[in-house]
Amino acid sequence: MISFCATELEKKEDKKVSVEVDETIELFDDIKSSGNTTGIANFQLRSNFIIITGDFKSPIKVSCDRCTKYYELNLEFKIDEVVEVSDEPYPSGDVEFVSDEINEQIRSDEQIGLEDYIRQYIILNVPTKKICSENCVNEELNDFNEKSGGIDPRWEQLIKYKDKIKGE
Repeated sequence: MISFCATELEKKEDKKVSVEVDETIELFDDIKSSGNTTGIANFQLRSNFIIITGDFKSPIKVSCDRCTKYYELNLEFKIDEVVEVSDEPYPSGDVEFVSDEINEQIRSDEQIGLEDYIRQYIILNVPTKKICSENCVNEELNDFNEKSGGIDPRWEQLIKYKDKIKGE
């Protein structure tokens, strides 16, 4: 996978590198990669920060929340990250946390891997409600409702209210 460190970027005249990405990213059991993630990644060194930006497309397979069947989802997302470069030794022992210091910090000779950032952004861009189509129906639930004599009578008032709202 693609990685850079600050010392490599310092050697470049404009302290920038653009890289074309076309790789398969390993994900998790419930989110599967169904093709290569493609895009352009930009690394830029500004004083003691590496700025990582890029536009990416990634096809994934996710499980529908209604019918549990897997379906293809094409994600498009942008990466915009800042990593601080510091050769000061990492503090040992207890350290006070300051909310302004949320940046990731690396040493100037330490590699920044792009794969972890892409994986994080894929996960962040998966919709919270994953439905394969608007007409998706859970057949097992419908069969269960039919066998059990329809809808539980305790839900009747709620169904009437829902129908009333739809009619307005």
